Amino acid sequence: MATRLARWLVVLGVVLIVPSALALTAADPPFTVDDDLQAGFTPIVRVPLEGLRSGATVRLSYVVPASSQWARIRRRQGPNNQGYVVLVAGAVRGEALDFSPLGIEFSVVGSNGPLALTPTRNIFLYDDFGADIGRRFAATEGDRLQFAIKARNPERLPDGEFLVQPYWASQERLLFESDIDKALKRLVTAAARIGLILLVAGAAVNAVAAISGRVRSE
Repeated sequence: MATRLARWLVVLGVVLIVPSALALTAADPPFTVDDDLQAGFTPIVRVPLEGLRSGATVRLSYVVPASSQWARIRRRQGPNNQGYVVLVAGAVRGEALDFSPLGIEFSVVGSNGPLALTPTRNIFLYDDFGADIGRRFAATEGDRLQFAIKARNPERLPDGEFLVQPYWASQERLLFESDIDKALKRLVTAAARIGLILLVAGAAVNAVAAISGRVRSE
């Protein structure tokens, strides 16, 4: 009876551990939402407006990532959220400032020439206080981008920060995916722990049964 119980405990433990281990150690794991969002919301360019007050042109370069993580991020962005957005965040509350009155000249050039900039006013995480608070542009994976930033009226710039970051328009889908991801991760982790406990319990029951059998035989 004890041997049968030990066998069933081990079988149940394996049934719980193996799928959990596969899910947690997969090459492209499912539990990546928070990591992807952290990368996907990180600006690729950050220039304090103080750095533009000299009137000189600031030139920077960036290679558009083509990793498996960014493939997932782009899927999460959705077809209407591809590319990047240019904006200026104020220093007081971090709101996006009305872009045109700032007089900042910005251009981005890829391997095939200048990229088109489209005015936008819908940027997730930033309040809309103006008619146009940013510029969007599309970019190709693996392409090297060259940025040029210059203030036409540097003495009139407020305190703040010039940003270029991946474009996101909404949050509902992201928050839902993050909640589901966290719940599944907790479930799989709990299943793996329970499976391990069952394996240990099965081994213990089997050991006790073996010791009892030897005692009776003596």
